[in-house]
Amino acid sequence: MLDQLYGLFSFFKNKERVTLPKGGPVIIMGEDAAVIYSRGGTGPMASIERRALLPWRMPGFEAAMQEALSGLKGQPAPLLLFNGSNQKYFVEETPASLRWYDAPRFVKRKAEMALPESVTRGWMRQPANPDVKAPPVYLMVGIDKTAPMLRMAAAMNAAGIKPSGCGTLPLESLSLATELAAKLPRKGPPSRWVMLMAQHENGCLRQIISRDGGMIITRITPTPYLPGEEKWDEEAGREFNATLIYMARRGFTPEQGLDFIVLCDKADKAFFEKKPDAARNVNAVTVAEAMKAIMPGIIASPPPGNFADALHAAWASNFAALRVPLPYPQLTPVVKDGKTLH
Repeated sequence: MLDQLYGLFSFFKNKERVTLPKGGPVIIMGEDAAVIYSRGGTGPMASIERRALLPWRMPGFEAAMQEALSGLKGQPAPLLLFNGSNQKYFVEETPASLRWYDAPRFVKRKAEMALPESVTRGWMRQPANPDVKAPPVYLMVGIDKTAPMLRMAAAMNAAGIKPSGCGTLPLESLSLATELAAKLPRKGPPSRWVMLMAQHENGCLRQIISRDGGMIITRITPTPYLPGEEKWDEEAGREFNATLIYMARRGFTPEQGLDFIVLCDKADKAFFEKKPDAARNVNAVTVAEAMKAIMPGIIASPPPGNFADALHAAWASNFAALRVPLPYPQLTPVVKDGKTLH
């Protein structure tokens, strides 16, 4: 009995427990920039507003970010979502002989071993795969230290702000992808797989792929084109086909069903309306159309254009808790001659 209690205690004592303020600001740390969103208005006038978009390489980033954060004073503490390539994921199957009360310690230790360079880590138990009889499987995530993280830490420290919670955009947007799949037009039985593809204003094409509600793959790809520009649809189509190869390695077959959702410009819709054989349902929608489908009471200001950041921020601002909360990394920036170094 003592072993059981200690197993649970060792798991939860360092487990991040966060209650998020509903409607609070959201900061998305992307590959090339950080973007800040906050909620405005109520009822039919509710909106998600972009307050700042600050490239990491801009001169005076820390001062500009500090000023932008200072503008949030009086609002709840912001939620920080990581959306860069410094995320690492690792899947671990627990041994069949592992006792349930030893699983927490096992997962925590495995995360530390698998992701030794990460400055913050989290994990979630994956939904059971009905096709395979196997012990529980855990998905672990770690965030590696980067120069942008140090710059953000310097700005937040200077502004006297600590985030209300930290998470990764792919894991926290799993529910967004499944909700879109349920609300957008579809045919046939429910699909087990969902793929959400979207361009982000801060520099990447992000794909989130789930099976039975658990994340199987996420990919981030720099793209030379933007939605609505010539060849963006072809580039996105190539990424879709490349992802299918990864999915096949993880057991995907067309019979299981795939709902493919791509957030794009109106000019790109015709390209995706030629339904791929691998997908049961395809929905090519603008960000505004996606927002109307799942959050009809919120509009984006300024209009989101072709970028998905406003949609993810609006969705996350409704959270009461994170799916995989990450402890806020206590980073000490090294400053020399007024510049933040690695």
